Amino acid sequence: MVKQHIEAGRAPHATRGEAKPVACELRVQTSALADLFCQWPTLTHVDAVMLRFDAPCAEHAVRVLNSLSAMSFMLR
Repeated sequence: MVKQHIEAGRAPHATRGEAKPVACELRVQTSALADLFCQWPTLTHVDAVMLRFDAPCAEHAVRVLNSLSAMSFMLR
């Protein structure tokens, strides 16, 4: 397949499979952070410091985690 792309003058790219839903659980450092993060409509409490969210694909899950990381950094 790579050879076909090169012959056609196109750069070969990895093919993406069908996006699969991802269920994520995240343990945070304090219950205060858990409460703050759960203001985000898609996050739910599992327990005092454990959160859960469902993402339509891994890329979306990584974006949510990056956003939560940025929020946490701003509170330090």
